[in-house]
Amino acid sequence: MVADIRKIKNHLHLHYIITPLRLQWIDDSCGINSNVLDVLKIKFKDVPPSEKLISIIMDEMSLKKLNSYNSQNDQFSGYEDFGKDHEFVDMKMNRICDQALVVMIKGIVKPWKQILGYYFSKGPVSGFRLKNIITDVINKVKDAGFIPKVILCDQGTNNIGMRNVFGATQTQPFINFNGENIYFFYNSPHLIKSVRNNLKKYNFSYDNDSCSLPDLADFYNLDKNKKPRLAPRLNKIHMDLPPFSPMRVCLATQTLSHSVSSGMMTLISLNEMKRSAIHTASEAKTLRKPLTKTSDHWNFLNEAEQVLGKHKVHNRTGKLAPCIVGWKENITALKLLFNKLNAKYKIDFLLTRRLTQDCIENVFSVVRAKGDNNVSPDATKFHSAIRMCMYNTLLEPSKSGNCESECDAV
Repeated sequence: MVADIRKIKNHLHLHYIITPLRLQWIDDSCGINSNVLDVLKIKFKDVPPSEKLISIIMDEMSLKKLNSYNSQNDQFSGYEDFGKDHEFVDMKMNRICDQALVVMIKGIVKPWKQILGYYFSKGPVSGFRLKNIITDVINKVKDAGFIPKVILCDQGTNNIGMRNVFGATQTQPFINFNGENIYFFYNSPHLIKSVRNNLKKYNFSYDNDSCSLPDLADFYNLDKNKKPRLAPRLNKIHMDLPPFSPMRVCLATQTLSHSVSSGMMTLISLNEMKRSAIHTASEAKTLRKPLTKTSDHWNFLNEAEQVLGKHKVHNRTGKLAPCIVGWKENITALKLLFNKLNAKYKIDFLLTRRLTQDCIENVFSVVRAKGDNNVSPDATKFHSAIRMCMYNTLLEPSKSGNCESECDAV
């Protein structure tokens, strides 16, 4: 097959055939992929510094415990693997993996994203090992010419441990790396989900005003038979939360949405709901526009910071829920990040949606969909799928080809 293509190449101009063949020689083992960074370094060589501002995003995915033999490279797969870098040699053990940690980078100003690498581990990667991995990633992306400004993760205990090892605090949620501050962010959609899950178990209060999930249930029972409905997406599953549904972010965002808040305020004004439910209704707001120096976000962030500082969660320990602490840290980090980007890089606006893990969650969705809805792939299947996702974003038609690039997307 290869010989036939080489013969055709002598007579025709077919760059797009040769490019995929070269991919088979690219090293795609565990760890940060140096080939990908080499391509990105060339691609972003002549762009302004603002387009080199990136977020480092990481997340873990569950794998099926299964080891297998690969006859092409004469190796077994399915074991813990943290790559070939000397910092991680002591981490290699003959333990069957059940987690895959994926590292991505994403543009803060320019809309682009790229998978950099992955690691296999048994259980969640510890905070100390995450610190080593993130330090390695920062060094390599800086060597490639990029400017990392954000480290983004969920609020898992290992990620909290990693932040603590780095020395980040609630008032200073950043690290100084060679003179540049890099800010830590928790994934906001996961924080919303955690707030909803805590609200299902406990009441929240602020200045003796109570906010509780029963108020949302009362609204749903009143609204479900109305035509038209005030919150048409709200249904029984949002209230009952059957098994596995508490993990779904979309159910949390729909429950704590602007339409639910507006609907509750409407029924309260019509005296169809009790007046005290107004404190629950006022919790949900929307700001669908970029963050600028004069946007409404600043008033909202300052108000939210004050409210969160006085928030109480009526649980058994009396301690503030981690999700509330996470929101406070995110607000502090967002303010510091925007001010730095505006002062040093003349960034006039910031799209806060780019400070989420949506891109990596979409990658996991593609990995699970590959192979007939493979919800829990083993290490071999994960490697095959992540390799496809990693290189698809690097491939593009030849600029000297017969046709112009298409802008169509499914």
